[in-house]
Amino acid sequence: SASPIIDREKVKYYISLLKEIKKSAKLKDKITMNQVISFKELLYAEDESTLELELKLIKEALESSLTLMMKMKQNEGEELSKDLVSRCKNIEALVKKIQKDAEKSPSEYFEKVKEKAKQLVKDITNYNDRLELELALLSEKIDITEECVRLQSHIKFFLEAIKKESEAGKKLNFIAQEMAREANTISSKSVSIDII
Repeated sequence: SASPIIDREKVKYYISLLKEIKKSAKLKDKITMNQVISFKELLYAEDESTLELELKLIKEALESSLTLMMKMKQNEGEELSKDLVSRCKNIEALVKKIQKDAEKSPSEYFEKVKEKAKQLVKDITNYNDRLELELALLSEKIDITEECVRLQSHIKFFLEAIKKESEAGKKLNFIAQEMAREANTISSKSVSIDII
């Protein structure tokens, strides 16, 4: 590499600056070479060709690093995408199983509650219509069909967002919250231990 070129004007300027400091501080010491050399980085003339080469190398290194980082992010995103799709498929399969189990759940529950009610009330004939109505309302409260349909719909939107949108993070986060809400409601409404 070429030797640095000393900028004589800068040398003169910094020596006069040191003299000014000496005068202001009322110092009697002589200005030494060590004091002048302490400004060494500032005393060299700038070599335009060296600066251009350095900037070019910095730019190339930065572009290379950014390209590599973007590639790594893309690979990571693809792996996460595969994992999320796999998990959604598992949830989808479980929802279908839950829907099958849920079909018998309200009627089984209805019959169990009816039997318990008969044991509690000896003369059931006077309360029969009212009892049937109350039991029907109870059965309706534990019906999870609507929640299962909504959860399947959210899964569909989640998978579509992964495939179609380049920056789907916020949308996926929102849909995942909705999925969790439906799953929680299914669990809290259900009377089947298997479903819960």
